[in-house]
Amino acid sequence: MRLKLHFLPVLVLASLTSLAPAQEPRLEFVLQAGHTGNITSVALSGDGKRVLTGSQDSTAILWDAVGGQQLQTFRHAHWVTSVALSGDGKSVLTGSWDKTAILWEVASGNKLQTFEGHKDALTSVALSDDGKQVVTGSQDKTAILWDAATGKRIQTFEGLTGVVSHVGLSGDGQRVVTAGGMRAILWDAATGKKRRTFELNNFVNSVSLSRDGKHVLTGVKGGTAILWDAADGNHLQTFQGPYQFLTSVSLSADGTQLATGGILPGPVILWETATGRKVRTLQMDARFVTLSADGKSVATASTDRFTVWETAGGKHLQTFESPLGAVADVAVSGDGKLVVTRSDDYQAIAWEAASGKVLHTFDAMGIALSGDGKQLATGQVGITPILFETASGKQVQTFRNVHTYVVPNVALSGDGKFLASGGNDLRLVMWEVATGKKLWDLDQWGGTSDLALSHDGKLFFAASGDAVFLLDAASGKELRTFKHADSVMSVALSHDGKHLLTGSADKTAILWEVATGKKLQTFSGHTAGVTDVVLSADAKLVVTGSKDRTAILWEAATGQKRQTFQGHSGWVAGVALSADGKQLWTASHDGSTRLWDPATGKERFRLYRFDGDKDWLAVTSDGFFDCSEAARRFVTYRQPGMINRHDDDDTRNRFHRPGLLTQIWAGER
Repeated sequence: MRLKLHFLPVLVLASLTSLAPAQEPRLEFVLQAGHTGNITSVALSGDGKRVLTGSQDSTAILWDAVGGQQLQTFRHAHWVTSVALSGDGKSVLTGSWDKTAILWEVASGNKLQTFEGHKDALTSVALSDDGKQVVTGSQDKTAILWDAATGKRIQTFEGLTGVVSHVGLSGDGQRVVTAGGMRAILWDAATGKKRRTFELNNFVNSVSLSRDGKHVLTGVKGGTAILWDAADGNHLQTFQGPYQFLTSVSLSADGTQLATGGILPGPVILWETATGRKVRTLQMDARFVTLSADGKSVATASTDRFTVWETAGGKHLQTFESPLGAVADVAVSGDGKLVVTRSDDYQAIAWEAASGKVLHTFDAMGIALSGDGKQLATGQVGITPILFETASGKQVQTFRNVHTYVVPNVALSGDGKFLASGGNDLRLVMWEVATGKKLWDLDQWGGTSDLALSHDGKLFFAASGDAVFLLDAASGKELRTFKHADSVMSVALSHDGKHLLTGSADKTAILWEVATGKKLQTFSGHTAGVTDVVLSADAKLVVTGSKDRTAILWEAATGQKRQTFQGHSGWVAGVALSADGKQLWTASHDGSTRLWDPATGKERFRLYRFDGDKDWLAVTSDGFFDCSEAARRFVTYRQPGMINRHDDDDTRNRFHRPGLLTQIWAGER
């Protein structure tokens, strides 16, 4: 079992310099598959022709609202929590959990300015119409007004009693509004002084400021939106929706209409501000809504999709939903011929490495592959771990009547005789594979992040919190503890059971001597938590994967780096190494599984699977591809630095290489 994390970016670029005719422009491959994480925010251009979305995959994506094409991707170090578009559509503003906001140039995708100064994650951002001023709100209970050109702080709005959940900025940049707790506050941008406080009877989830700064719209948790006169604080109109949780409000530039969105239930409602009359109801779950400046379009977003509508008739213009999910784990058979990947939708796929052919799919919350690859143990969203014959998908054994909640962690001994499981019911259980019989059960043991069994099934390792516990597999008796400075995220064991490798949120991996508990080597070099680890069959090499989007190959004895594998745009959540050490596999939240040459560090290919196992796409680092017919629609190209795509069959045919994986395995590529 490997660490399960959420969501990261989808844009993939690869320079195409070889095999393309010299007279033709150099192109780069761009995957058109949307976000791999939950959508967190949405914004519309003034004319409604472009949509900007932010996501937990650490990206913001700019879309053509009419054609549905991805135009540009903007990447942060952590979740993008809020997005905004300038009035002229030439720049994009993004805010992130990485405590920064970034202003980007749309045409090139380049950073124009980074705004640093908050002490905690950003929750909301806003941009003036002329793009000259930026407002950011944060969990640090402050909002800041910035000069967009210089990145300098103009004003800090302090004295707030809680997290700033939302911010707004008038078109001329003279008024700022903040929402937090049970109040919204209107501020003078030049002086930083409060002009008006709006007290509510519930938590304010969203706020919108009219373009002229004369009206403030607040949305509260209980389902009510209220329009206020900014000058005197008078309550002008109430809009009561059916929501249990109203999550988003948006006011048109001229102040004549507004939109509300919420959940339980989740229709989007368009209202006439003057009368409070419902103009239109769009029947869809929408946590986020935004009106275009001209009021002709509205964009609505749930966590996994967004839609653009025409406000006048409620006509559905475009829906965007990514078919690509984050890959959370990877395992490879000893001979490197069979690969199993698990996605965050709890689906595992066993496939032939040389052809990409799917052998079988499994429901799986966690996976453990036997050394020969013939058996696959799965942790279940249900309460029963299951052992399968990998190639056929035939169920070999079930392990019943012990776990009472989901089972995310499983481990299989190398000889296939024993299986261990850790459930969210805080149980650790050891099973005999042949009979399905429970050998022992530790009730209320605690939560686990990873498990490992020695090849002979005599030693059992369970990671929990900042420690790994060595247990006697026969009795469940605790023998030894191995400690990190932070949570342990992954464990691996040498074939002979003499060495333990652990990876931690403290950004290190440690190699231990099992018999003594002695620390043999510390591997330091990642800039974020180590999510997965693996030891080579001879225990001479160590591989680590990290939230910093890289994997590293190390010498076990010296702790020296041999290779760093870069290219993923999302967290590396899983790593695997073939027994001969010639294949290194990585699985990432960017939706790809990649094969690397450990000797050179070169990426050999990346594989994407869409809608489970229905469609697939394999791409080399220089942009040549093979895919199922339906996956061709995700393949596009562009000239470096250009926003427009070459989304045509002629271009795709130039780079399509049927039988690509077979050619790679035959050494022809």
